[in-house]
Amino acid sequence: EYKLAWCPVYKAASTHIISYFCPSYYGNDVCSNPVRNHAGILRMPQFQNKDQLRPVSDWSYFTVTREPFGRLLSAYRNKIEKMKHADEYHEQTIDMIKHHRYLPPGLERSEAEAVVTKADAIFKKGQNSSTLNLNNSYEIPPYPTFREFIAELVSGWRNEHWDEGSVYCGVCKTLSAELKFKNHFILSKENFDCEFNHVLELTNNSNLKGDHYEQWATNREPLHNPIQFYQYYSTIPEDHIKHIIDMFNRDCEIFMYNCEDTALKIRIFKELYPNYKLKYPLTK
Repeated sequence: EYKLAWCPVYKAASTHIISYFCPSYYGNDVCSNPVRNHAGILRMPQFQNKDQLRPVSDWSYFTVTREPFGRLLSAYRNKIEKMKHADEYHEQTIDMIKHHRYLPPGLERSEAEAVVTKADAIFKKGQNSSTLNLNNSYEIPPYPTFREFIAELVSGWRNEHWDEGSVYCGVCKTLSAELKFKNHFILSKENFDCEFNHVLELTNNSNLKGDHYEQWATNREPLHNPIQFYQYYSTIPEDHIKHIIDMFNRDCEIFMYNCEDTALKIRIFKELYPNYKLKYPLTK
């Protein structure tokens, strides 16, 4: 109907888009399900049978990108800190704490593993933080910290929610050439409302135009302001900041994000607040 296709880069307005268009393709029971991949909505790997595809030369498709540092923090807060996908990431979250959390003096590794298992179970059940031993620094928080999350990425953990956006963009560009799409639009998450409305105009879909597409999201991460951004990144060591830049180098260049400038601002924040300690929420 719209002759408009979307090539997703996850954690870059993906929830906004799929929730906005969902009612046009699925019933309300599916669209209201906050866990989209359990609701029967088709995902990108399910479209890889090219024999079932046909050229669509009058179609356009779009991709949304996002500044890499902000995308990583968004992924962490949504997938790890709020434990909205506890079952999916359960083993990985336990592994992150075991391998990257500092052991306090006098605590044996076997004791630490028991503590982590208890804390993780407490948090997943949504119990009050008073059940935690607040005097044991190894128990706080009862989920991986942002530093531990980044350390796991540096160790090689990959996932569609924090893989480089340019990887998905490249796959979509190849598919676009095979299917002979008319146009390819690259939008930014930072200016999504404005740019998406412009795409709708250019593709003769002005009747779909609206404001604040985020209202359609079913899986929004907690909001974070610029100060919170630097507070979280102040916990990341310099070598891991450099690794993030190397990891997302293509995204920074292709989509024109000044990642070096972001890293510089993180260093300045650390210099201004050398003793800053990030406090993590202890309940859902």
